[in-house]
Amino acid sequence: MSRVRRLTKEEVDIYDVVDPKLAARVRVVDIPFIPGGYSGITLGPFVCLADPQPTTGTSTLLAHELVHVQQWHDQGLAGFSWSYLRSFVVGMRNHRSWRKAYWDIPHEIEARANAEHWAIRQNRA
Repeated sequence: MSRVRRLTKEEVDIYDVVDPKLAARVRVVDIPFIPGGYSGITLGPFVCLADPQPTTGTSTLLAHELVHVQQWHDQGLAGFSWSYLRSFVVGMRNHRSWRKAYWDIPHEIEARANAEHWAIRQNRA
């Protein structure tokens, strides 16, 4: 069974990778399975996680997914979807590897970098 929750006030304050007003609208959905073996996927303001994350503002995974929330917000549904898919297709053509194509998507590179910098600032790295 899925569980849906809002970010806590502490999380909104700590996860500075996303605008606080936008973070307050995020819904975190714990789901039992995400295809591809991934830990999380973001669809607009919905962050779907395969494993529940702590509500203490200590999850680098949640920080990563919140970067995607900001990307969706900034680029809109069509812009984000088109750019993400196009980058994946180009990566598949260049690498002939699903995993390498995914790792080269600029949205993923940005999310990994921002979450890593967030973790360093929070002394979580």
